Amino acid sequence: MRFIGLLFGRFTVKAFWFLDADFEVNRFPMGGAQSSFPGTQVLLGPRAGVHLSHFGIFGKVRPGFIKYDRNPFLSQLGTRAALDIGGTFEIYISYHVAGGSITGTRLSDRE
Repeated sequence: MRFIGLLFGRFTVKAFWFLDADFEVNRFPMGGAQSSFPGTQVLLGPRAGVHLSHFGIFGKVRPGFIKYDRNPFLSQLGTRAALDIGGTFEIYISYHVAGGSITGTRLSDRE
């Protein structure tokens, strides 16, 4: 299974003044790099914090999964649970454009 040409990234929807729904899809490795365990990660969950005029600070807990591609090293990896816990600091450049820093850890279930 190959994912060439698909768009990956993060999408956030503001639900309430303090709560957002955050969705993220990551593909690794990207850009022609090689990995022993290539896969696709999907995370979805709440992000709570404050939006101020030019910046925002949030905490997040996003459960999801990682689907590993078949590979000759460990063919039984399959799909595993994942959890992203952390925080975000964002700077709003304009109404639709933001930059920032993300900190946290992503956990994956292992046998």
